[in-house]
Amino acid sequence: MMALGFFAAGALTAWGFHRRGLSTDTVYVVLIAAVVGGLVGAKLNYIIIEPEFRLESLLNGRGFVWYGGFVGGTAGVVTVLLVTHAPLGPAVDAIAPGLAVGYGLGRIGCFLNGCCYGGASGLPWAVAFPLGSPPTNLLVHPTQLYESLASFGIAAVLVFVVHSQVQRAGSLFAWYMIMAGVERFLVEFLRNNERLWAGLTLQQLVSVGLVLAGIVLLMRLRVVSVDLQRVALDEDLPQCGKRS
Repeated sequence: MMALGFFAAGALTAWGFHRRGLSTDTVYVVLIAAVVGGLVGAKLNYIIIEPEFRLESLLNGRGFVWYGGFVGGTAGVVTVLLVTHAPLGPAVDAIAPGLAVGYGLGRIGCFLNGCCYGGASGLPWAVAFPLGSPPTNLLVHPTQLYESLASFGIAAVLVFVVHSQVQRAGSLFAWYMIMAGVERFLVEFLRNNERLWAGLTLQQLVSVGLVLAGIVLLMRLRVVSVDLQRVALDEDLPQCGKRS
């Protein structure tokens, strides 16, 4: 399922590059950077928060943390885009929907693997994971599927709603950061992760940071756009004076 997620993300990214007139040849390098950076970042993040599983987690396919994967994958992708001199704003906008779909498919993999589930639940769709990681015979929230559905919804909103509304390159990625952060923040209330501060988990605190980063990016893009408009207006003023 992880491989399917990377494939779907790559296909959507290629479509986004083509839609924006960017070279699709870069997509393959971007995808490799995202895979390598994402896997390394996700594994390192897991080792940091679960130090007792260091050796075991290095030798199996389990033990990945999404936020670590997001940071590692983003670092790898941005590095490739800078090296290839691709326009950063349009490129990350092209990548955003693929990130959401890839994450949604990855969470289906978590459900099949029996990890990353929520707390006890009496709802009709509650699930037990007797062979999960860790195993549980209690009926719990299938939070993996909640996140999967939410991520597919985020991708749809980005493609069919936000894309037609934004005018500044980079805004689509900023909106992805905001919506992904809000989604994870809310789902964490249904999980049993350790509460670190003010009743919030580490993942929720990182989610807050992700949302704030998205908001700051939107504000920064707006300020830059206004400044460019002012420069263009100032350059036109002398010409208007001559014509009068």
